[in-house]
Amino acid sequence: MNNNNEISKTPNNFEDCFTQLEKIVRELESTNLTLNESTELFERGVILAKKCESILCEVNTRVKEISDKFTEAHAMDEIV
Repeated sequence: MNNNNEISKTPNNFEDCFTQLEKIVRELESTNLTLNESTELFERGVILAKKCESILCEVNTRVKEISDKFTEAHAMDEIV
């Protein structure tokens, strides 16, 4: 499996990455695959899982920033 090629085909949004990851899991669980095919699917799954994790980390950071801004604004309202 060409890792650079697989990364370039990785969707940029969480929903598409997760959908592809779910499809891979179902295929690994329900299909008679060769060891090589299973390994390639597993590698693709790891790439997608890491992309999902990265997206979730970015969203978590953004939510924390928004929450912090709200908390700061609310604190300023109480001072005034």
